[in-house]
Amino acid sequence: MAIGPTFECATSLVQQLPLLAASQDIRMEIVNCDEPDALDVYCVFKTSYGRIDGHLNTKGATPRFWLTFPRVFALNPLLWPLNFYLIRKVETILLRNNAKRCDWRTYLQGHSDS
Repeated sequence: MAIGPTFECATSLVQQLPLLAASQDIRMEIVNCDEPDALDVYCVFKTSYGRIDGHLNTKGATPRFWLTFPRVFALNPLLWPLNFYLIRKVETILLRNNAKRCDWRTYLQGHSDS
């Protein structure tokens, strides 16, 4: 299991995310479009300098998104700064489009306290 930021976002944002990422020169490949599970990788964000995994939890009223390092990259500290930079870029895209941060309980269970 990896550590990374979690967000609540509208369904429309999840659908627009590939276009929003492309506008920032980030490729987004959806690798699991069946029934997204909270812990399975839903998509991969890639640039020439890094790669991060996106996990999508659609259980509950609002979709939640979690950004993590790929397990392969997590053991190589030389790649961390590049992946942190990419996570920040995707995080900025999400926040600018009205996503809001959520805690782990909200991400996994789908119940927001607010």
